[in-house]
Amino acid sequence: MALRPLLAEAEEKEERPPSLPAQGRGPPGPPRGASPAPPGPRGGEAPVLLAFRRAGLPLGPPGKGRRAPGKGPGETEADPGNPLGPPGLGGGDPGGHGEGDLPPLALANTPLTTEIPGRRGTFQGFCGLFSADPSPGGTDPMKKEELARLGLDSLTVHAGESPDPAFGAVAPPLYQTSTFAFDSPDQGAARFKGEEEGYIYTRLANPTIDRLEEKIAALEGGAGALACSTGMGAIATLYFSLLSAGDHVVATSSLYGPSRTLLEKQFSRFGVKSTWVDTADLDLVRNSILPETKLLYIETPANPTIRLTDIAACAEICREKGLLLAVDNTFASPILQKPLELGADI
Repeated sequence: MALRPLLAEAEEKEERPPSLPAQGRGPPGPPRGASPAPPGPRGGEAPVLLAFRRAGLPLGPPGKGRRAPGKGPGETEADPGNPLGPPGLGGGDPGGHGEGDLPPLALANTPLTTEIPGRRGTFQGFCGLFSADPSPGGTDPMKKEELARLGLDSLTVHAGESPDPAFGAVAPPLYQTSTFAFDSPDQGAARFKGEEEGYIYTRLANPTIDRLEEKIAALEGGAGALACSTGMGAIATLYFSLLSAGDHVVATSSLYGPSRTLLEKQFSRFGVKSTWVDTADLDLVRNSILPETKLLYIETPANPTIRLTDIAACAEICREKGLLLAVDNTFASPILQKPLELGADI
C-alpha cells in the first residue's frame, strides 16, 4: 500500500481547527474573551491517522480507551477499573486522542527500556564477539544437547528460534534500529567499555542478527558465529583479527580472488607475508610452513576449479605446527560439509 497518495488526500480533506488554517491566514479567530471554538470531528486528527482510517487499516483491537462499536468520536469502551482509560494516552477524553487514535506500535504505555524481549546481548570488547541468551522471563530456545539430536532439516528450522516472550510471535522481528537506548550515561559508557552486557549499536550486535548467528553456528556445529555484511567483510575480519606485522599465511592457490588480492596487495604493506600453494598436496603444505606462519587458509571445494583439500589432514598439520586452520566453506555450505567437525578452527 502506498501511503503518499493517502497522506496527500488526508491533508487536502482534513478539517482543521480555526487556529490552524489550511491555506493563507484563514478566517479570523473568536473575539477576545469569547470561548474558543470546539475542536474538529476528531480534535484535529493527524493526517497519517486519518489516512490509516480512510484506507481501512486497523489501529489495533478494541480495548482500553478505544472507541466502542457503534459509538461516535471520543466515545470509548471503558475499563472497569479505570473508566477514563489508561493514563498518559488521553483515555476516553472526548475530542482528544485516546488509545484507539494511535498506530498499533505506539500503544504500549510503558517506560523506555533497553531490554529486548527474550534476548540478552553479551559484549566482549569493542569489536569482540556477541552471544544472546534467553532472559529468565522469556521462552527458552532449544538447548544445545536437544539441538544435537535433531536431523539437518529440523535443525535448520529450530536452531536460533524461540517464540517472542512478549507477544508469542514465532517469527523473529526485524530490528531495524541503528542504536539502542541506555538507562543512564553511565550504563552507556559501561557497555561501550565492555563492562556490561547489552546492545549498543546494530553493526556490533542486533537481536535479529543474533538469531541468524545462532542458526549458522548450529548448522556448522560451532561454538558461535559472527555475521558480516558481505563475504569479503567476513574475510577481512578474519585477517584483521588474527594477523599482525611479521606474520605469515599459507593459503590455497585457487582461493577466492579478492581474498588473495587483499593479502598480497594490502596486508603485505604492513609486513604480512603469504605463500600460495596447491593445498591438495600435503607435503607442499607442510614444507611451506615457516616459524612465523600463523594461519593456514584453504578453500575446498575451490570455486570454480572444484579442487579438493583434505581438511582433516590439514588440521593435523596445524595442530602439529601450532597454527590456526580457516576454511572457506562457501561452495559446499554446512549442508554438504562441516569443516569444524573435521578439525578446522574457523
